[in-house]
Amino acid sequence: MSSDTDRLVQFLRGAKTPLAAIFDVGTRATRLLLAPVSVPTGQWSADLFFNSRDISRLGGDVSQFDGNLEVQRSQGLERAVRFIRSNMAILRANRVQADQIHAVGTAVFRWLQHQPDILARVRSETGLDIRILSDQEEAQISLAGIAFTHDKRPGGPTIAPSDCIVLIDQGGGSTEVSYSTSDGTDADLYSFDDFGTVALRRKFFTMGAGGRVEPGENRRRIVTQLDRIWEMADQTIESWAGYPALRERTLHVYGMGSAITNCYPGMSNLKIHNRTCSIGQIREVVRMHANALDYEREQILTLWRRYKAEEYTIEKDASDNLENRLLALYGLPVFVKLLFKLGVSDLRICGFGLRYAYYLWKYHYRVAD
Repeated sequence: MSSDTDRLVQFLRGAKTPLAAIFDVGTRATRLLLAPVSVPTGQWSADLFFNSRDISRLGGDVSQFDGNLEVQRSQGLERAVRFIRSNMAILRANRVQADQIHAVGTAVFRWLQHQPDILARVRSETGLDIRILSDQEEAQISLAGIAFTHDKRPGGPTIAPSDCIVLIDQGGGSTEVSYSTSDGTDADLYSFDDFGTVALRRKFFTMGAGGRVEPGENRRRIVTQLDRIWEMADQTIESWAGYPALRERTLHVYGMGSAITNCYPGMSNLKIHNRTCSIGQIREVVRMHANALDYEREQILTLWRRYKAEEYTIEKDASDNLENRLLALYGLPVFVKLLFKLGVSDLRICGFGLRYAYYLWKYHYRVAD
């Protein structure tokens, strides 16, 4: 058995209370959370939860032109299905109740032109139905999750009823900026579509002076592409009107997504929750990873060939692997520009991702699907 499988079996055998399982099938990764059906009170600790993931890269197999996913040729879909199927077998064998197993899908499924066929394929292979969240639902659930978890780990803010929680959520497919007052009386969402890490990776490898260039032929220097990412982020975000309603309000800004959480490498999602990250710190992380890629001499085509050769063998938890270095280069500039737009100098890391928020949506807020 793999180490993740061993950990899952041990967690299930040691559980003293009934458990809920949440699968989060995203554009870049497929994740699993196990948590007590009875939501824990007080400060949360790591032994209360089980987390596992597979970097399935499902979004990379979806055509950016027509939303088509070639089922028989999609390694991303195969990996996501395999991850769900193998974990479902263990959950069933250890008597996790079927009505306590849930799955949500996000932007990658919203892209699909033949979504019902893909969902039917997953259901037939795993026995699991995936609930596809709209961008509004995803933001609402995530904000509600932060409202509940901000004091579950040290360093959380004191939030007054009229204060606003702002979430910058960078997924694989899009980056969404949403806010809500803690009492839920005022809220809004803006989605930067085609501005998530999978979409940004395509842009990073294919942008040329005169338009799109095949990545295997792109002789631009890495520093040139990084400058273009900064410029594109600036232009895209500057063209957004922002949230005038938030002026003169007290803001508590949180960031979610692999690029921003990688600013604290080697930490679990619980330990990273509520840690702060300033604009200066984020810029320094970008600089560090850019230097590590030797960006003054490397060309994009060289980096592209290396990435394609290593793509499915990259160690998921290594902070200095190629995947995470690239995430910093094309993911983090978006956070910097959004913080400037919001008029703040730092954010807190949201370590409790969508799977935790959906868990709370079901078991604390008890919202029916």
